[in-house]
Amino acid sequence: FFSDSAMLSTYAAAAVTALLLPGALGAGYSYDRCAADGPRFWSADYCSPNNKQQTPIDLCSAVTMSAAQQATVAPTCSASWQTDATYKIKNNGHTIQVNVDVNSNANVTTSFGNLAEYVKHTNYAKELTPRQARGYQLEQLHFHWGRDNTEGSEHYYQGKRYPLEVHFVHFNAGCTSNVANLFNGQNSCGGSEQALVVGVMFELGTTEPAALTTIANGIAGATATGANLASTLKLSDFWSCGSGAAGADPFYTYPRGLTTPGC
Repeated sequence: FFSDSAMLSTYAAAAVTALLLPGALGAGYSYDRCAADGPRFWSADYCSPNNKQQTPIDLCSAVTMSAAQQATVAPTCSASWQTDATYKIKNNGHTIQVNVDVNSNANVTTSFGNLAEYVKHTNYAKELTPRQARGYQLEQLHFHWGRDNTEGSEHYYQGKRYPLEVHFVHFNAGCTSNVANLFNGQNSCGGSEQALVVGVMFELGTTEPAALTTIANGIAGATATGANLASTLKLSDFWSCGSGAAGADPFYTYPRGLTTPGC
């Protein structure tokens, strides 16, 4: 992802999760700060006046959950996270995206215990049954990086940016069959807890996950419709999903919307 030979290592302590509120998926936006569809105009052009919980960018006052609290929301991932599989790499016009085939990889799921109750969503009881029964289905992961090794992540942590941030985008499998349907009204749940995004920060190191190397090598061949990566990859190379030593992956969580249009 970078012009030099620096390696990227997972910074698990900065992992964040966001239980998303409903909104509308944005189209036609750009990251050009001088353009009419750039970040300065996102709030006016893509966000309804009713959208009050846009995802915060700087985790200025974040407090790590206690061990007891983390135990109640500990992540649980399906075995597919630990399995080598073939994925498609896509250039979506904004970033590099790796798609999960929900037909052949239908069991790539993530659960976070009573996370919705922890962040005090009022309609938690209504959606408890479908979420517990089917969990959150991983649809795609995408990347945020910058012009050099001092910036790139969307989130800041106590004012600090990281050179790379990976987002794992999930949908509530008890509501619908893909992320887009959650935001266009084609879902059976309504309310919040419709989608889950797990963000993992990376910092410079002496080694990097094999999966990241595989994706970086496939960028040149990325297409708008998606092309198979040359090698298989294992999702757990990016994030252990609680499979490591106890307490190895502390995280921060909040209920908000998307970080890009729609809100």
